[in-house]
Amino acid sequence: MMNDGNMDNNRLTFRKKPTQEIEEKKKTIPFYYDNSDMAKMLNVTPRTLQRWRSSGKLPYTSIGSKVYYNPEIIKKLMERNDYSED
Repeated sequence: MMNDGNMDNNRLTFRKKPTQEIEEKKKTIPFYYDNSDMAKMLNVTPRTLQRWRSSGKLPYTSIGSKVYYNPEIIKKLMERNDYSED
């Protein structure tokens, strides 16, 4: 059993960060679309997205069974109109 006098020495202390610093860190965390977002945005089925991924037309990242799309890359593809059924 620990001595009550030593309890204060063993406690973890956490420093609170200013709100501004937290907001700046949020800006550096990349945002990615998930499969559902992409299907709605492009007005296609999840199966079409799967075909585009399989054919290499649609770059993606997967974590476990979840699929994510980088919005910057998707924007460039949409500008080039490089996503089609064929």
